This record gives sequence, structure tokens and C-alpha cells, in this order.
Amino acid sequence: MNERLLKNVLDAGLAVFTSNANRLEKFFQQEHGLSSAETHKLRTYFEYSPADGEHGGPPNVIHGYPRSTGPFPCWAIILLGDRSQQRVLGDDAGTVDTFDDEENLDGEPAIPLVRLVQHTIAIDNYVPDLSDVCLYYYHLLRHILFQNIGTLQASPNFLQNLEITGQDLAPNPQYLPENMWVRRVTLTFFTEEAAWEDKSEQTSIDGVFVNDGDDQAGITKSITPYEAP
Repeated sequence: MNERLLKNVLDAGLAVFTSNANRLEKFFQQEHGLSSAETHKLRTYFEYSPADGEHGGPPNVIHGYPRSTGPFPCWAIILLGDRSQQRVLGDDAGTVDTFDDEENLDGEPAIPLVRLVQHTIAIDNYVPDLSDVCLYYYHLLRHILFQNIGTLQASPNFLQNLEITGQDLAPNPQYLPENMWVRRVTLTFFTEEAAWEDKSEQTSIDGVFVNDGDDQAGITKSITPYEAP
């Protein structure tokens, strides 16, 4: 699943920084030009262990929209849409394969029905109260994704033509606590989606059998013949 693949990548990427917070400070100092005073404040927030009702620490990676009670900060993996884009040869082609040796199947499917599917997945970066931490965590999220593009594209489903974009989202107090800052990273990509049908028991008929009284290898026993006028 694409969502599970993304969660695994984000969890592993965060573990690099939670295991050694010096990396977090060096990343923002060297890659984004933050001062040591700024990165020290960020590190303090990143390493904080909040009590019940408090917020802080590294982002929690979750599936779906967060509840109003959190956990915050978080990176929420949200499906924005799937759409079939293109049918690939073999999809609804109406052809079937036959096999001389049925044991070669060994229970495996015979016909792949394959199509390209466009996926749009958002990763929403929720941080309460602190707009600057929302900014920092957004760039950390993008960094982890770009660092792992090879991992994403090497997945069995193969993420093709991966495009990553970002934007601010207006906070909506109807669904979230007040003073919640949200930045979204959107991933658009294609994958091949396959279904399999075992057609080993079926065959196609290319013509019409004419019953002239000659039973060809028992065909008349399995097919209702056409009676010639």
C-alpha cells in the first residue's frame, strides 16, 4: 500500500533525527541557514516529552485526519484521490491463455489485468501555536521525502513520475483546535495496478464446428455442435 510505504519512510526518516538531535541542528544550520540560537530552540521542542494535554516532540505519523485532541504535532497521511488513467494491453482484451501442462500453473494466476492509476496523497503537517515550528517541520518533511525518493521508486508497486508540491492551509476551528498551523505536502504519482484471473480452465472459440458425423477427439462431447442444414 502506498500509504503504508510513506508511513514507513517517514518513521525511518524521523528516527535518524530522534536518535541524534545534533543532526537536526546541523541540517537546519547548514541547509537552511538558521542560527544556532534558532536551532537550539527547535531542538528543545523536538526533544520535549509532553505530559497529557501538552504538545511538543517530533511529529507523530498517522493515517487520516487527526482528531481534535491530537496527537500534535503530527504528519497526517491523507488520500486526496485515485483515478485510473490508462488501460494497458491485456486489460479487458478478451483473450485467454492455454497451457499444455497444467502443473506449470501451480495455482498461480494466468492473466494479468493491468492499468495505470494516478494517486494524489497529502501529508498535512499540523503544529499547534508555533508557526515557526510548523515551517521547520514542513522542511524536515520535504527533506525526508527527497532523501528517500530512491526507496519510494524501488517499491514493488513502483511510484512513477513522482511530483511533490507544498502549500499553506488555512486553519479551520470548526474541525481543529484554535491556533493550529498547517502546511501540506502533496504527492502525485502513478502506479501499475494489477488484478489476476485464472483462465486455465477456459478456452476461446475461433470458429464454428460443423458436425459431419466425425467425432474429433471427443469434441462433440464437450461442445454442442452446429448442425449443418
